[in-house]
Amino acid sequence: MRVLITGCGRSGTLYVVEALGQVGLRFGHEVFGADGVVDWHGLTDASLYDVILHQVREPLKTIGSCHTCAPYSWDFICQHEPRILPSDSLILKCMKYWLFWNEQAEKVARWTYRVEDFGNQIGRILALFGRIVDPVLLTKINAINKQTHTRKGAGNYKMVTLKDLRCADEKLAGQIINKAKTYGYGNWMINNGGSL
Repeated sequence: MRVLITGCGRSGTLYVVEALGQVGLRFGHEVFGADGVVDWHGLTDASLYDVILHQVREPLKTIGSCHTCAPYSWDFICQHEPRILPSDSLILKCMKYWLFWNEQAEKVARWTYRVEDFGNQIGRILALFGRIVDPVLLTKINAINKQTHTRKGAGNYKMVTLKDLRCADEKLAGQIINKAKTYGYGNWMINNGGSL
């Protein structure tokens, strides 16, 4: 069985590879492991996989972190998502990427989950492999620092606010807020000056 965990890049993929390893699943980060792969690129070859899971992360953190994407990543993204234009500003590219890439992943995924709730998903993921959750291993997953692989120290990381999104493109910001709501980020919006 070929399993892909995908979504927008900068959505906690390195953390998930580490967490899956704690329960004995061998997933590679952007390379195939014995049990599967965690890879945002994989969305472009979705037909290669038997099971696809869609992982999302809170939009402002993801969009801020996407400011660190390398030029070759943006070339790849623009090639596969024509609504993202090379001439777009960086914040606009990041906003479009979060929205459009997640929408595409959602369409092909068996289910969507928030990386912030990953510990609650591990049982479902293990069930795909005919395994059950060991409570001791679940404790190890919960002990993993979710900030371990954060890119805040990276050169272009930008802290963004809803105001920044609205200034870049009011309509697109509204679409991001609506999509975030469907993923269960209602409290996030209230805490960041959004409206329900």
